[in-house]
Amino acid sequence: MSKSLVSFSFFNFPLTQKWWALRQMQHSDLEIPGASFAKLLGSGGGSGFSIKPDFGTYVILCIWDSFEKAKSWEQSATFTTFASKSHSYQTHWMSCLQSYGSWEKGNPFQGYEMAHYEDGPVFALTRASIDKTKLLSFWRNVPLTTKALYNSPGLIFAKGIGQFPLVEQATFSQWKDLDSMKNFAYQSDHKQVLKMANNEGWFKEDLFARFVPVDLNNFLT
Repeated sequence: MSKSLVSFSFFNFPLTQKWWALRQMQHSDLEIPGASFAKLLGSGGGSGFSIKPDFGTYVILCIWDSFEKAKSWEQSATFTTFASKSHSYQTHWMSCLQSYGSWEKGNPFQGYEMAHYEDGPVFALTRASIDKTKLLSFWRNVPLTTKALYNSPGLIFAKGIGQFPLVEQATFSQWKDLDSMKNFAYQSDHKQVLKMANNEGWFKEDLFARFVPVDLNNFLT
């Protein structure tokens, strides 16, 4: 079983390239050599969690089967095309600590050797497909969870991302340490909203995953 290796590449586009970037969402299920799972994701406007999209920021998520292909990701045709049209970009490399739930009826992060946490920063991904009859309940509570998130000690970065506006939503976040992330998840207003979501059946499916950052130069050692 190979080690879990995941990348999130963020691209920020200038005004002149926003239309090009938006048109790429027509083919958001990507085929990336060496990746078992690859998605192009849009993002939310405002603080990052809005019905209105952020037409300037897009993310490519890859789960890698091939370490050699992963190492050359930023030299690939897909990456260099996106990078050439953006004004800035950054790839976060990580290994999955834990994942449960489903994304399109399966869990793409499973089937790999999970990482172990000792200390330091962590990333988190939450993703849900929202029942269309529960959209109003979901979006009515987004401001409450967003406020709780940005008021959480230890938060480094957070952005709402997704493949389809309104009905498929995800949150990518980076935290100072695992305890900071857990405090937000289980001790803030987020916990009450999550309980409401489960009781009322807001989601057709959902997924949660935790990650630790990795250095590709030392990944196999």
